[in-house]
Amino acid sequence: MNGKKTCFENLFGTNCSMFCDNSSKTYTCDNTGQKHCITNYYGQNCLTFCNNSASTYNCNKNGVKICLKNWFDEHCLTFCNTTKENYQCSSNGSIICDSNWFGNVCDKFCNISAENYNCTRNGSKLCKQNWFWKNCDIFCNETASDYRCSRDGGRTCFPNWFNNDCSTFCDQNATNYNCSDNGEKICVRNWFGNACGKFCDESSTRYRCSSNGTKSCLPKWYGTECSVYCDDTTGKTYSCNGTGGKVCLKNWYAENCTKFCNETKVNERCNEHGEIVCDRDWFGDNCTTYCNAGSGNYNCSSTGRKICFQNWYGPDCIDYCDNTTSHYICDNKGKITCLQNWYGINCTNFCDTTSNTYNCSDDGEIICLSNWYGEKCSVYCERNATTYRCESNGNKTCSRNWHGEHCAVFCNTSSIRYTCNDKGQRNCLPDWYGKNCSRFCDNSSKRYTCNKEGYKVCLSNWIGENCETFCDRNADTFKCDGNGTCLPDWYGKNCSRFCDNSSKRYTCNKEGYKVCLSNWIGENCETFCDRNADTFKCDGNGTCLPDWYGKNCSRFCDNSSKRYTCNKEGYKVCLSNWIGENCEKFCDRNADTFKCDGNGTCLPDWYGPKCGINCLEIESVPGLFMCEMKQGTTLSCPHGWGKVACDSTCGENEDLEAVLAECKEKGEIKVLCSKKTTDIPECFRNENVDYVRSNVVSKSIVVGTASVVGFIAVAVVILLFFRLRKKVQKRNVITPHIIQVQTSEKHDWASTKL
Repeated sequence: MNGKKTCFENLFGTNCSMFCDNSSKTYTCDNTGQKHCITNYYGQNCLTFCNNSASTYNCNKNGVKICLKNWFDEHCLTFCNTTKENYQCSSNGSIICDSNWFGNVCDKFCNISAENYNCTRNGSKLCKQNWFWKNCDIFCNETASDYRCSRDGGRTCFPNWFNNDCSTFCDQNATNYNCSDNGEKICVRNWFGNACGKFCDESSTRYRCSSNGTKSCLPKWYGTECSVYCDDTTGKTYSCNGTGGKVCLKNWYAENCTKFCNETKVNERCNEHGEIVCDRDWFGDNCTTYCNAGSGNYNCSSTGRKICFQNWYGPDCIDYCDNTTSHYICDNKGKITCLQNWYGINCTNFCDTTSNTYNCSDDGEIICLSNWYGEKCSVYCERNATTYRCESNGNKTCSRNWHGEHCAVFCNTSSIRYTCNDKGQRNCLPDWYGKNCSRFCDNSSKRYTCNKEGYKVCLSNWIGENCETFCDRNADTFKCDGNGTCLPDWYGKNCSRFCDNSSKRYTCNKEGYKVCLSNWIGENCETFCDRNADTFKCDGNGTCLPDWYGKNCSRFCDNSSKRYTCNKEGYKVCLSNWIGENCEKFCDRNADTFKCDGNGTCLPDWYGPKCGINCLEIESVPGLFMCEMKQGTTLSCPHGWGKVACDSTCGENEDLEAVLAECKEKGEIKVLCSKKTTDIPECFRNENVDYVRSNVVSKSIVVGTASVVGFIAVAVVILLFFRLRKKVQKRNVITPHIIQVQTSEKHDWASTKL
């Protein structure tokens, strides 16, 4: 033993500390344990394979494949020819076609900017409207009115259209021409011109027709149609012009030159009708008054008098005065009189005499009043002001330390804290801040910076109002928030107690305990209770105040009421004889005239607001009622008729017809009416009854009649009265009265019931 170390398998180096797996198939180990990669393996541990003999890439020292030209993707297996002109190769070898080239290998051309087609994804052409054939190079308007388009772009002419492009129109139904195969118009007899639209009768005796249809007039015929006849042979009083019109010879006038007129006097002439009239500008019976309307500012009347144009005046209309202006008025001689507020020779100077800022001179010049300036005296400037002086135009020149448009803003220009601008605004000097530059903040401090309001913003680890206290923010025992105190919402000696300062139910005291805000109760102030409520009190569980009930103590019920009691929900329970939603109505349940069912319904035969009126139906006369008469009433009209609803009587001497009309049927309560006949029930069924006016006023109640029928009716009523009397007495009511009516002057009286 020589003490030399012999390394175990796969361990190498002086101290056998280098591991190298000798059994690896991707590398070999040298004596020091260094790995030597075999062919095609790379990397620190020879784990990366890269075939050095590949034809599409090379391998770098790390075994990364470097693709050869035209080979792409991670393993260089995708071929893309980079020398082609119709496409580009992407990083993964996919083909990206150049503009206008399409197909899998970009071998199909299609111009995407062409105007007559669009390109599909495979490069085929999709013709636009009106373009046809393989390359969309044949135009055919599909909306044309003279042909239709075939699939190859060929045109099929509609009827009356001819030529290859169907552009020649020829109406095959026309009567003045025929159509050739190419659409040429062949004129028929008497029709001429390119379109055969000119008619010329070749058999006419007034003209001859030329080859283009122009008419050549025969002698004595004139006009474009040779339709005007004019014979100017010897002995006539006129000659013929080119259109066949008659031109009168000297001294001959009128339409056919048949009137002779000889001009012999001065200032006279013959008119077109052969009548003697005045020459131009001469007027009057003998044409002796001269008036030249074209030489001045007037027209001439039929007698030669000058009539001035508007705004011209005087005998010869030579004085001008514009009467349409609003500055002055003109008299009958054309003299100007200025209107109010207008001055000067031509009243052109305006000066408002009602102005409060100036006076007007005789020629209309504006003279400003005190404290008013400017061309129109519209600028106010107080002469005795202490903050400015007034210039000649009214502009204000501010005094020292006064600024702004009206010198109303004070700014001390001698301040050591700021300067003043034209508007009196303060521009703070360095280290001065705030609205009036009254807050000092030293910008050169190394403990803080200054914000725009001049407040100090402490730098890191400096705290306190003036950042005068140093606080290490990296300390483990507390955190600095500006004053060396707990962070927001944390309290206590070690900042271990949490209290949410943003809560709207409580505030936090300095120890971090919750102090409930108004109307909040509970350990965590979680229960709301309105302490100002009138209906309950906050004692921790929200007990309702007296007379208030319900979930939120919102229902009121007066426990002291003598009309009802309150249940536990606060609803009213009516006491005896009280009814209604709020027990507000008294209803005697022992009453004889009505019953208490919640709305006070009257018992049978009882009527009126308080069921105090008794009306009994007369059994022998259905539909006829006898109503109770009120105590103390006096019957003063003939019959003592009851008025509306049988609850009152008519007045003395009232018109019976008016009373009857008022006392007719009212609701379900009927009153008796009177009629000439004694058929009393009939008056209830017939509205158109004939009422009787009585001439006798009786204040006594008697029974009588003027006829046998009347006595029978009275007897019936008396019998009914005694039959009903027992019923009425049982109900403790006043005995109904029978009103007896006396017959007078053959008028019928009937008994009625009140």
